[in-house]
Amino acid sequence: MNAFLCPLLLIQNVTSPLAIFWRWDVQQMPMV
Repeated sequence: MNAFLCPLLLIQNVTSPLAIFWRWDVQQMPMV
């Protein structure tokens, strides 16, 4: 259980800031 949960939390920690940055980047770009 822990062996599966640890990578999942690590992925979540890495993708969370990326998702926030991606949303900010999309908001800055004009809609095509």
